[in-house]
Formats: sequence, C-alpha cells, structure tokens
Amino acid sequence: MSDSWDHGAVRNALLSAAREHSSVEELKCHALFDLLETCHELSQTLRRELARNALTESGFRLLAHVIHSHAGAVDPQILPDSVGLSPKSVSAILGRLEVSGLVARERMRGTTRAFAVAVTPAGRTAFSSALAGYLEAIKRMMSVLDTADITRLDQACIRLRQFSNQTCKS
Repeated sequence: MSDSWDHGAVRNALLSAAREHSSVEELKCHALFDLLETCHELSQTLRRELARNALTESGFRLLAHVIHSHAGAVDPQILPDSVGLSPKSVSAILGRLEVSGLVARERMRGTTRAFAVAVTPAGRTAFSSALAGYLEAIKRMMSVLDTADITRLDQACIRLRQFSNQTCKS
C-alpha cells in the first residue's frame, strides 16, 4: 500500500494505541487497515486490467461518459463536471486519447469554432475490450466470496460510507 497506513510505524502506533483502549478497538483498527489494504490491492488489479488495453482509469471514465452520452459527441467544456475531474486533467486526458486515436474532435453543429469530442471506432473497440476485461477481473476477484459474504460486505460498506459522510459534514 502506498500511503501512510501501510505496515509501517504509523500503523503499528495506531494499533498499539487502540490495544491500550481494548482488544475490540485493536480489532476494529486492524480490520479497517485490512479493508484499506484490500481495496488498494483490488484497485491496483483493476488498473492493471485497464492498462492491458492502454487505458487509465480516468481515460476509461471519459470514454464511458462520451460513449454513453445520448448525442454520441460531448462538449469538452462539460466533461470536468460530468466526470469529476479538473478541466486541466480532462484536457490532458483528451489529448492522450486523441493522440492514441481513441477520440476525435468534431465541429459542433451550428458553430464555426466550437468542437465536440466523439469516440472513434478504435476507441469503442478499446473501451469494449477494457470493459470486458474489467468485468472479468471483478468476477475473478469476487469469486472467493459467496452470496451471503457479498451481501454482508455490501451492507458493511454502505454503513461505513454513511457514517463517514455524516462525520465529514460535522
């Protein structure tokens, strides 16, 4: 894991402090660290799957948004808000996708200067291939859990997110 919660001194200090309160507190900290580490490893696996198709997560997200837009082409000005990335990031990602031949700029109807972004046939192929691989990776990773485990995990994640959202607003 790449952050400060790995198996290093910070994790050991937090586990030690929790242990001083109670064994239950230590167990909670340990479980949360294991969850964070597992999420990181699963995320890395999914990123590697996208990389096999020469895509990043953000490139994959942009392609998905443009492919699933009703018009088939999207005004690049709306993309940052639509995909939750900064305008600078979107511009850089679109540039890489365009150089790779996965998207193309098209003149917007009724204008002489404005351009829309459309996914090329090569972009659709890359997206479909990445999507299939991504789904297969999810299927492989989740195959170690039975339906009851998946339901409990989903419910636990929902409760943790709800609590996290409530405490962040305070």
